[in-house]
Formats: sequence, C-alpha cells, structure tokens
Amino acid sequence: MRDLTDVQALELQVIENVQRVDVHPLDEAHGYAALIQLEPDTYTVEAIATRVGRSPAYVNGRLRLIQLISEAFYEDKLTVAHAFEIARLQPNDQRRALQECFPQCRNAAAILKDKKAEATTVRELRAWIEREIHLDLANAPFDPHDDTLLPKAGACARCPKRTGSNPLLFPEVRQKSI
Repeated sequence: MRDLTDVQALELQVIENVQRVDVHPLDEAHGYAALIQLEPDTYTVEAIATRVGRSPAYVNGRLRLIQLISEAFYEDKLTVAHAFEIARLQPNDQRRALQECFPQCRNAAAILKDKKAEATTVRELRAWIEREIHLDLANAPFDPHDDTLLPKAGACARCPKRTGSNPLLFPEVRQKSI
C-alpha cells in the first residue's frame, strides 16, 4: 500500500483501465476527461498520451467521443468508426445521423430496444453526413448571409463558387444552398 493523492490515484486507475482488453472507448474517454478536469495544466492531451502510451491523436479522438448524445455506441449498436463520425456533429445533426444509421428504426429508443438492429456502413454514413450536413448551408453553424465571416470573399450565400450559384454547370443540384 502507498499513499496517493486523488489525482495520482485517478491517473493510475486510467492507465490500468487503458491496459485492459475490454475497456469501452467511452469509459476510456471519461477517464481522460476526468484527469484534464482535475488538473488542466498538468494533464494535457500530450501528457496523457505519453503516460498511457498512446498518440495524442488517439487521446483526442477518444475525448471527442464524449460529445456523443446517444447511448447507442455504449450499447454496442455502433462501431468506434461510426461514433467518431457522429461525435463531430452538432446534437441535432447527431440525432439525424443516428436515424440514418438505422433507417429501419423510428427513433433512438427503438434502436436501443432492437436486438437485431444493424447500422449502415461507415462509408454510407460518411457520404450522408457530407451530402446532408456538411455541404448544406442551411445547416451551417454560422449565418451564410454574413458578409463579415471572410470580408475578402463576402457572404457564403452569394459566393459564385457555391455549387447552386450556377445551375447550368450543376443541373443535378436541386438545393441552392450547397
């Protein structure tokens, strides 16, 4: 036995948990986040990565998983790759993406209940996110009519490089806000 501070005990606990074979990525993420919250100056992403023997990108990726709003990942309905894609999104978009992963289920509760629910492929999810969320200016987290976002370029909604600005060049585009 040895005397440890709360922070030292938590660090040892996180390191031990990471070395387990069956640790869930969300549990790992919460451990990293707890260290950062206790001592943000000491426990940076880089410091944690060094202590647990992982890369900073790995630790950062795990920390991003905390942003997930659905229990579907924790209940093993989604893979880590699905979770990474969904965790990058805003909460409303996360709900839409989760629904897109399980088109046969009506809502998140149905996804959790359905023992046979299978998610679409990560490639299909990524393509849907790109098409329906990232490219659609109506979903942008900023005002596409704001001229001050990038003064040299002007507002996104009036940009001549926007796909919908030239319907003759892109006739397949139905939405004008891409």
